[in-house]
Amino acid sequence: NNNNNNNNNNNNNENDHSTQSSITFVNRPFPLTTAPLHFARLRACGFTLIRFIVTWEAIEHAGPDQYDIEYLTYVRSTLEVAAEYDIRVYLDPHQDVWSRWTGGDGAPLWTLEMVGFDVESLRECEAAITMESYGRGNSSAERGWRRSSSNDGGVVVVSDGNGNGSGSGSDAIGFPKMIWPTNYFKLACATMFTLFWAGERFAPHFMVDVNDGDDGDGDGEDVDDKNSSNDGSSKSNKQVNIQTYLQTHYTNAMAELLKHLIGLPNIVGIGTMNEPSPGYINVADLSKGFGQSSPAAGGTSTTTGATKELKYGLAPTPFQGMCLGEGIQQNVGEWSNGLMQHLLGRADRKVRVDPKGKRAWKECSGSDNNGDGGGGAGGCIWKRAGVWRMNPNTNTPELLFPRYFANVDFGVECYLPFARRYAATMRRIWNSSSSSSSSKKNPLLMFVELPPLEFSSTPFPKISSSDSIDDDDGGGGLSNA
Repeated sequence: NNNNNNNNNNNNNENDHSTQSSITFVNRPFPLTTAPLHFARLRACGFTLIRFIVTWEAIEHAGPDQYDIEYLTYVRSTLEVAAEYDIRVYLDPHQDVWSRWTGGDGAPLWTLEMVGFDVESLRECEAAITMESYGRGNSSAERGWRRSSSNDGGVVVVSDGNGNGSGSGSDAIGFPKMIWPTNYFKLACATMFTLFWAGERFAPHFMVDVNDGDDGDGDGEDVDDKNSSNDGSSKSNKQVNIQTYLQTHYTNAMAELLKHLIGLPNIVGIGTMNEPSPGYINVADLSKGFGQSSPAAGGTSTTTGATKELKYGLAPTPFQGMCLGEGIQQNVGEWSNGLMQHLLGRADRKVRVDPKGKRAWKECSGSDNNGDGGGGAGGCIWKRAGVWRMNPNTNTPELLFPRYFANVDFGVECYLPFARRYAATMRRIWNSSSSSSSSKKNPLLMFVELPPLEFSSTPFPKISSSDSIDDDDGGGGLSNA
């Protein structure tokens, strides 16, 4: 999944953000013509259940509400072959660190652009690290490569050390192994997940226009069915918070997937999201890293709990990441995966990170520069939300609310409400497929999971009996994955 391995000859420009409306995920994970071979091998090895990965981007990469029907048809055809070999399927809506554009896979590019990110400048601002952009950053390895490289054309050649990537040989810079998860603790990924789960709470003024055909409630139904006047004309468009907008489009994309799989007897269930991240939610102190908060005894103040942060390479604190995103130089700790970190708990060195005029955010335009945190304005979302500011007297960044995201139970307050709405939509789609008795024998299980324990100390929320017990329509309940 990670680092955009190019195994489709039709996608030579798949990492060019200007071509995203025309890319395709058809033939991934393999061409349909080879599906019988793969499923025959799996069955011969004794496997009867597979986890089939799909991504939001694969379904809705062209833009909001623009579904790739060719891809969805390919998925159905592939899973029909699986059924021929008596292989059942659990659908996994997969993501790692939000998106390909932030070092993993999952969400489409337009989600980042909608909140104002300039994806071309994320690396220079240490807002994301990807194989494609590695070499333009501020780490010691990247700086050393730039100094020693004889490539006077300025083109960074990146290799994974095994001859894979955009180049290999003595002129190639090696992409650090397993550095991609550090994106969970960088500006772009952390911001996107925070807005997805808790935009209404932490960015209440970030509102998005809802177009005709999208009512923004995440139930898989269009506004056309519910938002029309008596004379048949549509009412004026409304606005919804960015949280509602992102969750709605994610849910509706997976609902569209299910619509194309109706009638397949081998579908066991569908997940909510692979390894979700809380972003900044519940961070105790934005100036001290991603340590999570927990209620102090006898009060509502916070104490910094286990760090739960993967520090490898440059590791800006959340506040430093916000400053770098606005092009402000910072002294950032650089960590190795060795003695200094695991025994001494210290960074190997401090590195002066200078974005050199780059900003992670698009420029604001005219009247949008109002500082209200609303959608469409330019600059750091968290600066506009009042988390920090540029001190007018010293012209230096000033953190106003270090505990802005603290004291939130991510599982109870953020994840479970989404999972319930998501499950209700999936059940409605699946149960509406047929009233025949055969559908009763093929309930749709819902799998839920919280962030990996390595990155979060959030306890798993209690699932009520109404969530976990199959309903009368055979929809299936929530299952702890």
